[in-house]
Amino acid sequence: MAINTSQGGIMKPVSSNTGILWYAEAGDVQIDAITATADLSTIGLTSGGAVTTDGVTLAENPEDPETFNDWNGITFDSSEATSSPSITFALLEVLNKAAAELVYASSAITEAGGKISEIEGSANPSNKTIVIDTRIKNRRIRAIYPVASFASRGDNVYANDALYSWEVTYNLLADGEGNDRYMRFADIA
Repeated sequence: MAINTSQGGIMKPVSSNTGILWYAEAGDVQIDAITATADLSTIGLTSGGAVTTDGVTLAENPEDPETFNDWNGITFDSSEATSSPSITFALLEVLNKAAAELVYASSAITEAGGKISEIEGSANPSNKTIVIDTRIKNRRIRAIYPVASFASRGDNVYANDALYSWEVTYNLLADGEGNDRYMRFADIA
């Protein structure tokens, strides 16, 4: 059997006018409404803006198994511990309130003139439904994470002439159906 090169390729944004990252408060959007062809802006999702060229990393098992002894000397194998998959991405639009709400609690962010004017404290954002909207060739791929729980912020690096971004990690939790993700595929018209 020959390799069919039309079945794979380079992943790109669907549109250069919007980023690949969309979100809503967890539970605010019906997962069934997020089809492969739905206009995400009309079903209650917000564009999180652009992410760095590193993209979005899905870590299926973020913890390395190790063996420990507890205080009583009983051996504990951490590979038996449960860990949830996670996604990590770095947001580029750090002056955009919609992007900032993926990194900080909405109540901590003040906006003026369409740009962030202040962030007070380090309160964490609420749980989100996150959608990654991409394409390979002319085939749209949407990865939907129905319940993404804030896990951590990356380091901030302040450097001369360096690209500044906000890195954030979310743990992926199962929804009421027991799924931590959904995938939707369709041809792009």
